[in-house]
Parts: sequence; structure tokens; C-alpha cells
Amino acid sequence: MSLNLRATLSIAALSFSETPWVLTKGSSIRCYTQAQWLFGRGATKLPEADLLKLNLAKIRTQHHRGNLTFGFLNDARFEIAKAILSQRLTESADLIVEINRLELQESYGIGRYLMVRCIFKSEVNLADLEDIDASVATWSRRGLADDQLALMVVASLPQELQRLLSQRIEDRRRLSPAIIPIQQSDIETAASPMVALRASLDRWLYRRDLFAINSPVDGSRFFGRDKPLSELRDSIAASIPTGVFGLRKVGKTSLLKETQRRSSELGDVVLYLDLSRVPSDVSDCRWIYWKLGADLREHAARLPLQGFNWRLGGEFQDFLDIPQSFHVATAFDSDLTRLLHTIRKSPLTPRPKVVLLLDEIERLLPTRLGKAGFEGYFEFFSYLRGIAQENREFVVTVTGANAAVCEAAQFQGRDNPVFNYFKEIYLQLLELSECATMLKELGRGMGIRFEERAIEAIYAATGGHPFFTRQFCSFVAQENLERPLVVRRGMLEPLIDRYLEIRSDDFEEIAERLARDFPGELEICIKLAIEGGSIDRVIADDIIQSGSAVRHLIGYQILQVHHRYGKHA
Repeated sequence: MSLNLRATLSIAALSFSETPWVLTKGSSIRCYTQAQWLFGRGATKLPEADLLKLNLAKIRTQHHRGNLTFGFLNDARFEIAKAILSQRLTESADLIVEINRLELQESYGIGRYLMVRCIFKSEVNLADLEDIDASVATWSRRGLADDQLALMVVASLPQELQRLLSQRIEDRRRLSPAIIPIQQSDIETAASPMVALRASLDRWLYRRDLFAINSPVDGSRFFGRDKPLSELRDSIAASIPTGVFGLRKVGKTSLLKETQRRSSELGDVVLYLDLSRVPSDVSDCRWIYWKLGADLREHAARLPLQGFNWRLGGEFQDFLDIPQSFHVATAFDSDLTRLLHTIRKSPLTPRPKVVLLLDEIERLLPTRLGKAGFEGYFEFFSYLRGIAQENREFVVTVTGANAAVCEAAQFQGRDNPVFNYFKEIYLQLLELSECATMLKELGRGMGIRFEERAIEAIYAATGGHPFFTRQFCSFVAQENLERPLVVRRGMLEPLIDRYLEIRSDDFEEIAERLARDFPGELEICIKLAIEGGSIDRVIADDIIQSGSAVRHLIGYQILQVHHRYGKHA
């Protein structure tokens, strides 16, 4: 380092640390900026620690609230790891802090790092909150933010902002990070930074109901399932087509979403399509080819595709723009085949795969009640099998209630192209240890702690079904609003019957689905209930004249087969 540069950095550091701040704020920035310019003339860059100090100096001088936020975090003894001033300098800045207080992590379920957005302008709108979401997602992918929580320092909390923040926290369909506001006046008047912080966390986090989320989860809210996740990853690595089957709401979609996240991080091109999302008036596979084509182009953008001429992907912004005479399936095959060829010729190591995840595969198939399958579904399945057999870089995974899609030798008098094709993975119920981890982690973020005997009682009541476990715990939380809360075994027994009465719709939905698509399984379940939970295997087989429904129920863990005197019973 040259003498001139060393002297410049020394002056900058001295200016940055001197007090009062107001006397030296300009000199620190000038010296660091000059040092940055001197570094820029050579092959090296300004050291990370000095760049952080420069950015902190800019934030502290940009707005009084920036300096106030810095002092607040510093007095709370948080380590500031990153500091970024917004491109719109007058609007905001982000500070990434390391949470080195174990009691905060234990009390509120906060991760190691947390993003703090300091808002300089006087008003905060919905677009600002969505921008915070995007920043949290970016930093959390780098392991430098909690993906479920962020702090926001604001001038004030008008009613409209409180309404927006409340809607986000109480929304059970969308997994948005909880944005915790801290008013400037709270920082200025609180007895200590921790008093102000805890007051805001208590007020907002304890309003959350993390158990009530009824949408698929991934990342930090995905619990257990290590074995099926490992099996899926091994299948993808070995290019083995796989089917994940299980009860309604047992977590199949969450498993696919977590697989999508992990495979994408490994560099794969992952296409996920929930077939229940197909518009109700679509009855053929053209829409599916179009949607997969658009996703293929979007997710392949990371690959070296200079001069790649797309035939379908991204060429039609709206499905209704596609002319009826356009050969959608052929165009999709052109895009996919050429992309797979590009992957094989690329120098990337490890070589990425194109991973197709199809959720709710039954949506494409004819039902036993006479509903026709999608027009072209035979050809669609045949195509997927054919291209997967030709290309190890392409692998298919599907989910469904059971393995009927690959068990039936024929559909409507035609040979089933995926007969015995998919490796079967039945997604079973959570183990007690997995269930305990889920309850403890989610409860901690709500100010709820579960005694071990209470966890055992909940597991016994729900059998480890993740959806019903969460729904019952949500009901317990709603019936006991005080926070912090310790859930004890004695509190649960009076609530079980009330829960079954009030939330019976959840169970009826599963029964209706079985009645619609799998009446044999439902008939066995009813017979089991009438007989007190035990029937002879022969009786069960007589009901359906086939062992397939029995195999499905065993896969669900609803049915167990015990051997007595060498025979099934």
C-alpha cells in the first residue's frame, strides 16, 4: 500500500471514529472516497472493512434517521456486517446486522442475521414493503438475512401503514416476511435500545399465527422430510423418473417446492407446474406446453445460450395469442431438445439438468366418475417418457394421491405410456422428532412454548400429519391469546372435541376427494371405522376385488398389515 493511500485511510478512519460526529462527517467521506479512487487505479479494491465504514458514513450523513438507526443498532451491541444506501439516496438504506444475543433468537425465533431497512422519507407505501420483500429474499439467499423477518425504522406509524403491516402478518395464504416497524420516537424515548426493540417485536410478532399457514412451504419453514428429500435428490442426480404419492395436505407440494429451491441452487433448470392451477376452461395439453415453454426460457437464462433461437418459450406473452394452427408441442420439443444439446456441449461442471416437477398429476387423467382426461394426455406422457429415455439431462418427477397413474396398464383401452415407469415414494407422516421440531420452531416465533408431554399428546392426536398438527396448534393458539404462552398437556384434552366439531370441513374435504377419485380406499376406511379399527385382509380385498387400494392405504400409513399365525390379518 502506498504512503499516500495509507495516510488517506488513516485520516478517514480517524475522522469516522471522532466525536462529535457533526464536526467530521464530511472529512471522513472525502477521505474514504479519495482512498476508493486511489484503489480503483490499481488491481485491488478498497478493503471490505473500509468500504463498510464508507457506506456507514454516507448513511449517517444522508439523513438524521440514518444516524439514529446506526446509534440504535450500535447501542444494542449488534454487529453491522453490511451497509447499503439505496440508489434513490433520499429514500432508504439497508443495514445487515448479526444478532449476537441468544435471548432474542430463543424468544422470537430470529436467525443469525437480520435486515434493517431505514426509511428516510416520511411515508411508506405498499411498493416500499414489496421492495423490502425483494431485498430480504436476496440477502437470505446469501445467508445474510432472516427470510421471515425484517426491521423497518420509520418516522411514524399512521393507520394506513399499520393496516398494511397487519394484513401481511395475518395473511394465511401468502408467506411474506414479517416487517416489524420501529418508530423514530420509540428509539429516542425508550429507556434502552432493547426495550424499544422488544416492545416492537412483542407487539407485531406475537400477532402471527405461523401454524395457520395453509400454503406450501420451503426454506426455513420446511421441517423434516430428510429421507424423501434425499431420495428425490438421488433420483434427479441419477435421472430416475419418480412419483411422490401421499394423502391430501401431507406435504407433497412443499416437498416439491423445497426440491425446486435446492435443485435451482445447484444450477439445475427446474420447471414446476401445479396442474390444479390450469384454468378451468382448459381441457387439452396445449396450455401446458406453452406454460412449460415460457418457464423453460426464463429459468434457462443462467446458461450460456448466445444466439439461441426460441420457438415457443417466451414468444407468446399470452396463451390466447397463439394461433390455432401453431404446432405448440413441436415448438416446445424444438426448444427443449436444443437446450438439452447445449447443456451436453457446455463446459459447466457439474452438468445441469432440466428437472420437470408436475404437481397433482391426476388432474390430467380421466376419473372413475366419467370425467375425461386432458385431450392429448396420452401423447404428453409418451413424449415425456421418450425424451427422458433419450436424455439423461432431463428428469421428471410427479406427485399424486397414489400411484394409480403408473399402476394402470391401460387408460380408456390404450396402453398406459407410464405403466410401471415412476419410482414410487410414498410421503409418510412426520416422525415424533420431526413434529417436535416443527412445533418448537414455529411456536418460538409466536411466543409459544410446548412442554414435551404436550407435544407427545398432539402427536398422538394427529398421527404426525403435518397439516392437521399445524391446524390443531393454530386452534390452541387462538383459544389462548396471552403471550408468552406455555402449552401443557392438560390444556389440550378439552380442546380436541371442540376442534373436531369446528374444523370438520378439513376432514370432509379429504373424504370427498377419496369418494370422487378413490372410492375403494374410502370404503376400506369406513369399514375400518365400523369394525373398530381392524379388519381381515380378505374382507378388504373382497370390497375392491383388488389389492391396489390396500397398498395405497399402507403407503399412507392409514393401514397396517399384521401377521397372525403366518397369515395376514
